[in-house]
Amino acid sequence: MTDEPRHAQYTRNRLTHTTMNYFINKQIGQRILNSLRMRNMTAHDLAEGLNLPLKYVTRLLRGTVSLSLYTVARVEWFLRIKLMDLWLHKDRDASASMG
Repeated sequence: MTDEPRHAQYTRNRLTHTTMNYFINKQIGQRILNSLRMRNMTAHDLAEGLNLPLKYVTRLLRGTVSLSLYTVARVEWFLRIKLMDLWLHKDRDASASMG
Protein backbone atom coordinates (compact mmCIF):
# COMPACT_ATOMS: atom_id res chain seq x y z
CA MET A 1 0.00 0.00 0.00
CA THR A 2 1.32 3.46 -0.81
CA ASP A 3 1.01 6.77 0.98
CA GLU A 4 -0.31 8.29 -2.22
CA PRO A 5 -3.98 9.36 -2.08
CA ARG A 6 -6.35 7.26 -4.14
CA HIS A 7 -7.29 10.14 -6.49
CA ALA A 8 -3.58 10.76 -7.20
CA GLN A 9 -3.10 7.08 -8.10
CA TYR A 10 -6.11 7.25 -10.41
CA THR A 11 -4.77 10.40 -12.10
CA ARG A 12 -1.30 8.88 -12.54
CA ASN A 13 -2.75 5.65 -13.97
CA ARG A 14 -5.04 7.62 -16.28
CA LEU A 15 -2.13 9.68 -17.60
CA THR A 16 -0.07 6.53 -18.18
CA HIS A 17 -2.97 4.93 -20.05
CA THR A 18 -3.50 8.06 -22.18
CA THR A 19 0.21 8.24 -23.00
CA MET A 20 0.27 4.57 -24.03
CA ASN A 21 -2.76 5.08 -26.28
CA TYR A 22 -1.09 8.08 -27.90
CA PHE A 23 2.03 6.10 -28.81
CA ILE A 24 0.07 3.05 -29.95
CA ASN A 25 -2.13 5.20 -32.20
CA LYS A 26 1.00 6.83 -33.66
CA GLN A 27 2.59 3.42 -34.33
CA ILE A 28 -0.55 2.09 -35.97
CA GLY A 29 -0.87 5.16 -38.16
CA GLN A 30 2.77 4.88 -39.22
CA ARG A 31 2.40 1.16 -39.95
CA ILE A 32 -0.64 1.80 -42.15
CA LEU A 33 1.08 4.70 -43.91
CA ASN A 34 4.14 2.53 -44.64
CA SER A 35 1.90 -0.21 -46.03
CA LEU A 36 0.13 2.29 -48.27
CA ARG A 37 3.46 3.61 -49.57
CA MET A 38 4.72 0.08 -50.31
CA ARG A 39 1.62 -0.46 -52.42
CA ASN A 40 1.78 2.97 -54.11
CA MET A 41 -1.58 3.78 -52.55
CA THR A 42 -2.88 7.00 -51.04
CA ALA A 43 -5.06 7.90 -48.09
CA HIS A 44 -7.83 8.45 -50.64
CA ASP A 45 -7.44 4.84 -51.86
CA LEU A 46 -7.73 3.56 -48.29
CA ALA A 47 -10.76 5.75 -47.59
CA GLU A 48 -12.48 4.48 -50.74
CA GLY A 49 -11.56 0.86 -50.07
CA LEU A 50 -12.91 0.97 -46.53
CA ASN A 51 -15.80 3.30 -47.32
CA LEU A 52 -14.61 5.78 -44.68
CA PRO A 53 -14.43 9.57 -44.83
CA LEU A 54 -11.06 10.84 -46.05
CA LYS A 55 -10.87 13.16 -43.03
CA TYR A 56 -11.09 10.16 -40.67
CA VAL A 57 -8.45 8.21 -42.62
CA THR A 58 -6.11 11.22 -42.55
CA ARG A 59 -6.49 11.43 -38.76
CA LEU A 60 -5.95 7.67 -38.53
CA LEU A 61 -2.67 7.95 -40.48
CA ARG A 62 -1.51 10.78 -38.22
CA GLY A 63 -2.34 8.71 -35.15
CA THR A 64 -4.75 11.26 -33.76
CA VAL A 65 -7.75 8.93 -33.60
CA SER A 66 -8.25 5.60 -31.84
CA LEU A 67 -9.39 2.68 -33.94
CA SER A 68 -12.13 0.28 -33.01
CA LEU A 69 -11.34 -3.42 -33.32
CA TYR A 70 -13.74 -3.50 -36.26
CA THR A 71 -11.75 -0.81 -38.09
CA VAL A 72 -8.47 -2.56 -37.27
CA ALA A 73 -9.85 -5.77 -38.80
CA ARG A 74 -11.02 -3.93 -41.93
CA VAL A 75 -7.64 -2.22 -42.40
CA GLU A 76 -5.82 -5.53 -41.90
CA TRP A 77 -8.05 -7.21 -44.47
CA PHE A 78 -7.76 -4.39 -47.02
CA LEU A 79 -3.97 -4.03 -46.79
CA ARG A 80 -3.25 -7.68 -45.95
CA ILE A 81 -1.23 -6.72 -42.87
CA LYS A 82 -1.36 -7.58 -39.18
CA LEU A 83 -1.61 -4.53 -36.96
CA MET A 84 -1.92 -6.67 -33.84
CA ASP A 85 1.74 -7.64 -34.33
CA LEU A 86 2.62 -4.27 -32.80
CA TRP A 87 1.29 -5.46 -29.44
CA LEU A 88 2.62 -9.00 -29.77
CA HIS A 89 6.18 -7.84 -30.44
CA LYS A 90 6.01 -5.27 -27.65
CA ASP A 91 4.82 -7.92 -25.17
CA ARG A 92 7.48 -10.39 -26.34
CA ASP A 93 10.23 -7.76 -26.06
CA ALA A 94 9.09 -6.77 -22.57
CA SER A 95 8.98 -10.36 -21.31
CA ALA A 96 12.40 -11.12 -22.83
CA SER A 97 13.98 -8.19 -21.03
CA MET A 98 12.45 -9.29 -17.72
CA GLY A 99 13.59 -12.88 -17.87
